[in-house]
Amino acid sequence: MNMIKAKHQQLFDILSKEILRGRWSPGEKLPQLKEIAQTHSVSINVASKAVELLKEAGLVNVKVGDGIYARNDAPQPCEKMQYAGKRIFGQYQDAKTFRILIEGNTRRQLDFWHKTLDDFTYRNPDIELSVSCCTANEIPEGENFEIILGGWHFNQQVMKKLNITPLPHETAADFLPELYKNTLTDDSGFAGLLPYGLNTQCLLALPDTPAPRPGENVLDYIEHLPGDPGGYVVRSAHMLLSAMDVAFDKLGTDDFSPADARWMREVFEHARELYRSGRMLWHHGNFTDLPGVFEMLKKRTIRAVETDSGICREFMDEKYNILLPHPSGTHRDLFVYCACINNKTLFPEECLRLVNALLSSKVQKAAANETIFMPFLKNHASGLFGELDQTFDQGRGRFIHMNHPVYLECRGHFLGWEFFYFLNGKRGPEVIELLDKKIRYYLKHQKRELK
Repeated sequence: MNMIKAKHQQLFDILSKEILRGRWSPGEKLPQLKEIAQTHSVSINVASKAVELLKEAGLVNVKVGDGIYARNDAPQPCEKMQYAGKRIFGQYQDAKTFRILIEGNTRRQLDFWHKTLDDFTYRNPDIELSVSCCTANEIPEGENFEIILGGWHFNQQVMKKLNITPLPHETAADFLPELYKNTLTDDSGFAGLLPYGLNTQCLLALPDTPAPRPGENVLDYIEHLPGDPGGYVVRSAHMLLSAMDVAFDKLGTDDFSPADARWMREVFEHARELYRSGRMLWHHGNFTDLPGVFEMLKKRTIRAVETDSGICREFMDEKYNILLPHPSGTHRDLFVYCACINNKTLFPEECLRLVNALLSSKVQKAAANETIFMPFLKNHASGLFGELDQTFDQGRGRFIHMNHPVYLECRGHFLGWEFFYFLNGKRGPEVIELLDKKIRYYLKHQKRELK
């Protein structure tokens, strides 16, 4: 299926990036339609359609007879906030001031963190917080932070970019041994990071879309979906392969067996059949913005799109779609939200207090209600589809991306792109061996980083 973007979608991409990067401040007026059209060499009709997409994405307000304004809740490149409880920030000389970097800066996320951190400094008057909230693309350079809060990938990117080493597990356990007493799992296996929340895949789908059957995987689910429309947008190669129980984590290692290679090849070939029929859509290299995909859903040109529980509310609209569990096969993949406490901090106990607060019943419930993250506490982990604690008890919960960052990096470089080339006929059955060779070569020449 040809997924080349229309001109108004291309213009939407350009304008949305400019808004998100702060070219126009919240409430600031954008150029008139005629000027936008002239600047980008398109018709006024194309410019009008692009602005309509901006409006639906929540990035602008359009005032009839007045003009186009950047939305007050449009995320900024890096939002900064300060908290000191009942006192004025910076006026109490004996307070311990921590710098915190948090992933995410939509208005919904900022509102949650504002309430959470304001309450924390109110209850801990010896601590003041200077907070920066940003996306992974806007990590500030040359700054030092006591704590990083966000997804596993975000933490890895920040630690690498800012050369931060996390507080050792033993130190955290020494100061606060009961931190993970009532959680789904402890903090072992998280390479010094301290988990406080979860995320999982789900589907936004047309209202008449059937839910996945128990234990059904992605490709089998796509096979039995109604065919009008039949388009199902797959989010990423590694998530697809994980749902198909492919041992892609063994690629580039001696554990990757001929049987693993055969099964992976079968999955690739099945996916290509669905891709060529137009029933499975792959965004890589074709379309990347969720607002654009959501627009396709509203217009019923696709049936379902994979998203995650952390951002599903951004695009939920009961008139156009419903929320369904992801067809993850026999296991449920879980992404972890972690705190990284800088090993250079002089105040580990105080930093751990914040992690402990995030694991409190009050904060965990608020995060779930506002779809910021799913709870990590037992008896609170209802998630979006069933009880997560039951998932763990039955052995069906699986954390993913718990690897060394170099492995994550090399799979990011190769896995999705080789899958993309295979779907489009630029690679043949040898693609699996090629992937294995590429990753082996990459890991060999990154050996200093792996030590």
